[in-house]
Amino acid sequence: MVRRILFAVGMPMAGGVGLLYVMSVLKENGVWDVPTWLPFASTLLSFGTSALGIAFGTLSTSWDPDREGSFFGWAEVTKNWPNSSRRWNLKYVILLLCLLSCLQVSLLGYQLIPPSP
Repeated sequence: MVRRILFAVGMPMAGGVGLLYVMSVLKENGVWDVPTWLPFASTLLSFGTSALGIAFGTLSTSWDPDREGSFFGWAEVTKNWPNSSRRWNLKYVILLLCLLSCLQVSLLGYQLIPPSP
């Protein structure tokens, strides 16, 4: 489960940080005047996807200790989703995680790429 979560969270997060860095370098060197909305949109997408990776990593893992799950985990998601959604409303938890992640990252992105004078 930890392996799936680290992959599902780490890949989008690394992509988002990499995009912020590239946009910052382009703006500082005067290569491209990056619009203010672009870092916000890219962090919203990448870190929001990263927040969803927590849920996917958990749901795509076999919860049976004697059985190894499939490579992508689609069979496990279809089995584990109904079990989880009966206990608590998972879609609202995912939405809250996405919103908190986007708020945090948008503030980080604004600090990394200051607005042009």
